[in-house]
Amino acid sequence: MRFTRTSTAILCLISACAAAPAQSPDGAMPDRHAETLRLADSLTGLGLVHREQGRYKEAAAAYRRALSLWEQVHGPEHAGMVELLNNLAGVCRKLGNYPEAGQLYRKALAILKRTRGLEDPLATVILSNVALLHFSEGRYAEAEAGYRQALRILEKTAGPQDPRLAATLSNLGLLLIENGRYAEAEPVYRRALLLRKAIGGPDHPDIAQSLNDLATVLYHRNRAAEAEELFQRSLAIRERALGEHHPEVAITLSNLAKLHVERGDDEKAAAYLQRSLAISEEILGPEHIDVAATLQTLGELRLNQQDYRQAELLYQRALAIREKVLGPEHVDVATSLNMLGEVYRLQTRFVKAEPFFRRAVAILEDSAPDHPALAAVCSNLGELYRALGYYDKSKALQQRSIGAFERLLGPEGLDLTLTLERLADLESDFGKHRQAQRLYERALAIKEKRLSAGHPAIAKSLTGLASVHLRAGRHSRAEPLLGRALAIFEAARGPQHRDLTVALENYAFVLRKVEREAEADALVERTRKAFNP
Repeated sequence: MRFTRTSTAILCLISACAAAPAQSPDGAMPDRHAETLRLADSLTGLGLVHREQGRYKEAAAAYRRALSLWEQVHGPEHAGMVELLNNLAGVCRKLGNYPEAGQLYRKALAILKRTRGLEDPLATVILSNVALLHFSEGRYAEAEAGYRQALRILEKTAGPQDPRLAATLSNLGLLLIENGRYAEAEPVYRRALLLRKAIGGPDHPDIAQSLNDLATVLYHRNRAAEAEELFQRSLAIRERALGEHHPEVAITLSNLAKLHVERGDDEKAAAYLQRSLAISEEILGPEHIDVAATLQTLGELRLNQQDYRQAELLYQRALAIREKVLGPEHVDVATSLNMLGEVYRLQTRFVKAEPFFRRAVAILEDSAPDHPALAAVCSNLGELYRALGYYDKSKALQQRSIGAFERLLGPEGLDLTLTLERLADLESDFGKHRQAQRLYERALAIKEKRLSAGHPAIAKSLTGLASVHLRAGRHSRAEPLLGRALAIFEAARGPQHRDLTVALENYAFVLRKVEREAEADALVERTRKAFNP
């Protein structure tokens, strides 16, 4: 379950008319030009309002019309148009129109390079936004290079308390998190937090953003108690500074919910999510894109609870919003389709699930072929084909997913591990236990390198590796793996968490296989008491 943050773009929303307009030879601007630019200024402001309210299509239309008016007065290459090009590109990115967004950013940078140079403060804004575009496309290496280039310029030209420096560090941190590079992300976020404290003091809303970011890193580093404390501090700052019914308050509530989902406290998680959803619907409206994100998270909670009907309804509503706001070919639409496919797959409604996966694949192949989401959908479709007995198709899709993750995230990307484990299970189905063992051992090695020693994800790999040994009849090799998994779940999960219950049952099973009946009976009794105190 991914944590949420506010927009990473450093959009420059200066009125286009703030730049010096062209004048007639006697120094006075022709009245018709002044009137045209006043209209362009109004349209730029209207575009900003639409963007802030999540009406991206309307924002794009307003920005396009403003840009056309500017070109009538100043021509297509005037320096004063850079901000407007940047804003229109940002909206195009939101709508998933990545080619046009890239074209607009390149034009803005070309104008800047010719008129002011790439060390101009505005250049760092656009470079960061180009990096964000690459991030949205799943082109993480290019995104990282762009953020680091912007940082080099800022560190050379900006003052030590320039807010753009903290914002760029924050964006770089998010990229590192998406790559599973949590140890690298933590010092980046801590630096951003120190800068923001120096700039705005300890209670500025930007501090809440940095606390939110740092909490996300700490959670992934298996420091959940510290993470919750920071999320709560972020929530307190935002409620005090912005009011209890602000969209950024809703974001922090959503993140607290995700933390409690992972802890197994579904009741508290649902309460946070319902409050988050109520705020977003009240302030932004029921069809805002942020509402869709919260619905998606609530759907994931219900899916984890095996409440498939509620999960289906929530994902359907999120999909409808995204299709309406972003268009039918957006990456986020593919994400919602993928999750609906998972709802049906997990219910063994395979015929219904397949079209959702296939449509998601088609969207991503066309609009974002290098996005990690495509690898994830291919893996889910592969699991569907495994269940249907189409083993060759399943293996081909899992291998495609592995290849894509390796290319995009490197050979030690965390997102790669699930697909490695799924391919291992497929190999084990055919009695290829040695191949399955190697795949699970590779997934486990990645997790042990990237995550802290007590992370629940490590326990899941240990359990999978043990299952391979059990299927091969190697009970004595499975026992210590399941014992270690149980110890991790006991420390990380609540006493009634599903993962802990399964771990207890698994360990009791293997203890009987190695003739340790008394210990197995004790575990069974412990499981019974957990649910019937």
